Amino acid sequence: MPYQIFFDESLQLCKVELKGSVDASEIVEAVRTFARDDRWQQGTNTLWDGTRISELIIDWDEAQEVVTVLKELQPRLGPGKAAIVTYREVDLSMAQYFRHYISTEQRELKSFQSMAKARAWLEE
Repeated sequence: MPYQIFFDESLQLCKVELKGSVDASEIVEAVRTFARDDRWQQGTNTLWDGTRISELIIDWDEAQEVVTVLKELQPRLGPGKAAIVTYREVDLSMAQYFRHYISTEQRELKSFQSMAKARAWLEE
């Protein structure tokens, strides 16, 4: 499985670690998995750790599918922040695409190349 999900309920944080070859269906599966988890509470922030992705296999139609699923789940996700951390330029470009289409007044998404900066932003 190219992802693992961890909850830190004391910090109201869900961390999703992505690794290896990742495609859109796996991102959708990860989102649905944590959104359906009993530990998920509205207001939980999400930290997407993409620092170990070796290959991102998403075309623009598939990216739109991810956006659609996230928008459908917005009532369940509720307010909060989502940070994407990655080093590769292609992954940062995709993160910017998601940010443009997914960020709302309730749930803001930002991308970072530093885990420390992402965590600091999530804790603000």
